[in-house]
Amino acid sequence: MSLNQVIAMNIRAYRKHKQLSQRELAERLKTTRQHISQIETGRKSVSVTMLEKLANKLEVEPYRLLINKKEIQNDKRTIS
Repeated sequence: MSLNQVIAMNIRAYRKHKQLSQRELAERLKTTRQHISQIETGRKSVSVTMLEKLANKLEVEPYRLLINKKEIQNDKRTIS
């Protein structure tokens, strides 16, 4: 999975966890719902600035948007 796909998957997961619609998140970021949709589907990459803004609005540390949770789970099984 590419880093862009990981970021997209995490943004969507954290947005849903916060019970925000794409439109609500877009309004908080002063962008469009379409832009959020493009980011969440991996059609558009995010800049570092946008990554930081997204993390802030989703109330998570920016690095959390970069972590492939599935790979971490697989690594834990290997390390144990």
